[in-house]
Amino acid sequence: MLDELNDLLKKYKTGKCSDDEVMKIEAFYASLDKAESNALPKIVTEKWYDFSELELELLKLKMHRGKRKRAKVWFYSGAAAIIVLSIGLISLFKYGHEKELSSFLPGKDGAILSLSSGKTIELDGNIGSYIEMEGLGQISEKDGFMKYVPSKSVSMDDTGTNKIVTPIARQYKLELVDGSKVWLNSGSSIEFPTVFKKDMRRITIHGEAYVEVKHIDSIPFIVNVNNHFTIKDIGTAFNISAYEEDKIESVTLVEGKIQIGNSILSPLEQFTRSQDGQSSYKRLEDATDEYIWTKGFLNFNGMDYSTLLRKISRWYDVHVEIVGELPNQHISGNIPNNMPLTNLLKILGNYGLDFNYRNNTLFVSGKKNIH
Repeated sequence: MLDELNDLLKKYKTGKCSDDEVMKIEAFYASLDKAESNALPKIVTEKWYDFSELELELLKLKMHRGKRKRAKVWFYSGAAAIIVLSIGLISLFKYGHEKELSSFLPGKDGAILSLSSGKTIELDGNIGSYIEMEGLGQISEKDGFMKYVPSKSVSMDDTGTNKIVTPIARQYKLELVDGSKVWLNSGSSIEFPTVFKKDMRRITIHGEAYVEVKHIDSIPFIVNVNNHFTIKDIGTAFNISAYEEDKIESVTLVEGKIQIGNSILSPLEQFTRSQDGQSSYKRLEDATDEYIWTKGFLNFNGMDYSTLLRKISRWYDVHVEIVGELPNQHISGNIPNNMPLTNLLKILGNYGLDFNYRNNTLFVSGKKNIH
């Protein structure tokens, strides 16, 4: 098995794999759980083939880009020129601050719960079985989700609002009292009542969240997004991306139906709203990239550099400042969200970016004389 994979990896590196051979390699990666995948670079470099750790990360990036595009890591410019980047041609850039940057670790699970009483609780996946919430009920963490169970003494007339915030470099998952589930990305928040009313379920989202609604015909589920617009569930799973610092807010429907304004969206349809309030709708071929962050990946597909750098800043908790103009390019690919920041910057160095770290700030500029 190892000899066969060794030969396949050599062929993959030189672009000589057949479709069947590529599927074999991907099947091998799919058979690994996340912990084993983290150890993969050491296994391969010591026992199989002389791949650098960075090259392996790039290999994994290529494999997780989707079935039709899995064999390429590519970006395109405004002139629509497509440049294919071969793993074998990677050259590592040097920026002289690798030790300092290595202290910026990838994000992890964690959040802060603020109760309607004013009390705060840190959620880190280790709170154990149950925590009493000052007569309001109990919270527990099970199967990776925080679950809130209100006290029987709390009535539906209770107007208290609880809030969960994911700081920079944190993600969190919660199950609401009605069974609906919410994934919160870094730098995001959700506000939800102590109990839902008999005729309405309403939450407020800031930042990015993936929502799986437990549909109840008689009780609508309403999501307020940044106080800019609302989403009404009609049996649904959808992703919301609405960071205040981004130019565009979007809602992508994965399953079911939702209503935004007077429009009803079907699966794979996306609603967008610009900063000046202009809205539009479009249909996607595949919505996976919109919620792949819930599966342990950072999505960069079709992303301009400014948006990409904001995402890096949120996930690695590093202050980023852009110097001058960046290349007019978009980058495509998905990377594991546990990739070290230094490895990610080395990859981006091959896409026309220079990095300089000083005064606790990562300065980013476009390379000169890019060919």
